[in-house]
Amino acid sequence: MYPDKPLKKALWCFIVLCQVLFVHNQHAFAINGQDTPSFNGTVKAVSDPDAAPSLDYEITPKFSLGARIDLEATRKSNRDLNSRREDDRTDIRPEFTLALQYLPRPGLRLFTQMEYSERFRIRDRENSTQRKTNTEIEKLMLHLKPFIIPPLTLKIGRQRFVDRHEWFFDETLDGIQLVYTLRPFRIQAWWNTILINPDKPEDKIQNTVLSIRYRAHKKQEVHFFGIARNDPDHTKPQTYFTGLFFKIKNKPFKYWGMAALLKEKESGDKRDGVGFDFGASFHKKSPLKPVFTLGFAYASRQFHQTGLQDNQGKWGGIAKFKYYGEVFDPELSNLWILTGGAGIRPTRNSSIDLILHHYQQVKAERRIRDDGIRRSPRGENTDLGNEADLVAALRINKHVQLEWTSGFFFPGSAFSRSGTAFLLNLEVRFIL
Repeated sequence: MYPDKPLKKALWCFIVLCQVLFVHNQHAFAINGQDTPSFNGTVKAVSDPDAAPSLDYEITPKFSLGARIDLEATRKSNRDLNSRREDDRTDIRPEFTLALQYLPRPGLRLFTQMEYSERFRIRDRENSTQRKTNTEIEKLMLHLKPFIIPPLTLKIGRQRFVDRHEWFFDETLDGIQLVYTLRPFRIQAWWNTILINPDKPEDKIQNTVLSIRYRAHKKQEVHFFGIARNDPDHTKPQTYFTGLFFKIKNKPFKYWGMAALLKEKESGDKRDGVGFDFGASFHKKSPLKPVFTLGFAYASRQFHQTGLQDNQGKWGGIAKFKYYGEVFDPELSNLWILTGGAGIRPTRNSSIDLILHHYQQVKAERRIRDDGIRRSPRGENTDLGNEADLVAALRINKHVQLEWTSGFFFPGSAFSRSGTAFLLNLEVRFIL
């Protein structure tokens, strides 16, 4: 996070830099189909809350901006699976996001994204309200295209690093990214971390990533990943991932899968693990455009995800959702998860998805890695339980979208309590 004073200094420096570049560069920059600004998620900013706002306002041919307002309310109930103990809470979170882009000359782009948010947390048990205000520079980067040679591009600064399924990583970090495109191949090399004011020890971890994508045509693609995570303070294990992602479209079916091998070193100990997630969707031609999906995810006892993942996606609807459960939401480790669901599109600008999950531990343990429940299993039974989620979205126009997410987690015999956990999330997104 960036505190207020550094934020003001950074904004001032950015404005001054823009003015200097504008004064010393009198050549007009024509925006065409090839040179239109395009950053991670910019085009799909309405449906992706993590994407930058669309740059809809062209102040000059070189300077453009976009803004978004998100209003979100979340209700969480009985996360400790104990109906006798009050742990319900409500979070209300308004957020304003501003994106600025300056194009001083062809092939050079400067981009920043700033966010201001407030969070009001209401706890039923204490009958109290907590308020937290946050201001930060979410992104601040320079983009050179081409860099040295035409197929090579460079991005340097704070930027979003994301894979297509958000299974390996989806995180905003400080770093450098080189992209070499020579169709049908696309090679990316990243180094990233958090350089300024890391909040937690794991924020200091340095990530080195090599990604190779092969896409002969739009209906088939495969990605290969090599990921190394190194803690300079040696307080966290050194982890190495080798993985792949594939997607195949063969109407009316769509197939996808992610798989990874983990090697981890810590204080002389070595651990190996494997994890994967495979799924298929059937898209039926009819007025409601129904989609039926079945997926299976598995992780061995020693496997865990990178820690940078977000585990969110879409099956064909408008809204993203957590595909391992909105309530339970575990990191894939010592688990197998069976997922099934169906979705419809009542209109072109609306969607409804019903998602069902069943969870089992590979080996019964008293620990679940990074889940949304505030109770640990007993370690005597592998049946963790089931979850049902309902996700609905309505895109009123290209500027306004409404989303409804609700989920029920029904604990299994692995837990000593049997109360149902519940989540309700309402969000309104305005693209200004």
